[in-house]
Amino acid sequence: MYIPMPALDADQIANSFRTLSNPLRLKIVCSLCSGEQNVNQLVARVGTSQSNISQHLSILSRRGILASRKDMQHIYYRLNDQRIQTIIHMIGDVFCHRRSSLQ
Repeated sequence: MYIPMPALDADQIANSFRTLSNPLRLKIVCSLCSGEQNVNQLVARVGTSQSNISQHLSILSRRGILASRKDMQHIYYRLNDQRIQTIIHMIGDVFCHRRSSLQ
């Protein structure tokens, strides 16, 4: 089924997918699907340096994918819209299922 989409919307969606196409940013978003986390928690879960995580968190925040709040000494990050979690799970289901069925 064809769904007409204005060019501006297509560009915005493509930019969002480009942002998520970086493996580290995708890991960060997947980690945040389980709930709000600070940088130290993300470093432990994702397995890279704090400065690297911070750079990618900044990109994800600027793109509107993440929201944050400050609590004393820590900044906690979360998905800006819970529908992002649904999209991430759907993409994983499609591509992981497809990969396993091709083997």
